[in-house]
Formats: sequence, C-alpha cells, structure tokens
Amino acid sequence: MTNLVLKSEILNSVLENKSINREDIIDIYEKSIKNSNELFWTAQKLRIKNKKNSVTFSKKAFFNIINLCKDTCS
Repeated sequence: MTNLVLKSEILNSVLENKSINREDIIDIYEKSIKNSNELFWTAQKLRIKNKKNSVTFSKKAFFNIINLCKDTCS
C-alpha cells in the first residue's frame, strides 16, 4: 500500500484511481458535511493531476444581467 496522505481511506483510494461504490460516496458526503477540507484537497489534487494548469470556460454560460444589476446596482 502507498503512503496514505488523508485520514479517509476512501479518499486515498480515489487518489490511487481505485473504484469506489455507492456506500463510499455516501460516506464521503456525510463526512464532508462536518469537515470538507479533505474532500476539497482531494478534488484539487485530482484537478492538478488530470488537468494540470489549464483553465476552461463555456461560451454558452448565461448570466442574467438585469438580475445582477438589480442585486448590486440599486
């Protein structure tokens, strides 16, 4: 077994590209309600590993300018 970096065995499995089941996902969710630091840290490591420093965007994103202005301009 590799050196574990997180308290959560399941998140360590995710970092090692191992499959997890539905119960594991529910466990991750329930633990992240109390403290989401390990989940966010894992997500960051996966993003860096898989996407490096690339930034993407969607030109189909729609922001309703009228609502934004009502909320912030008035």
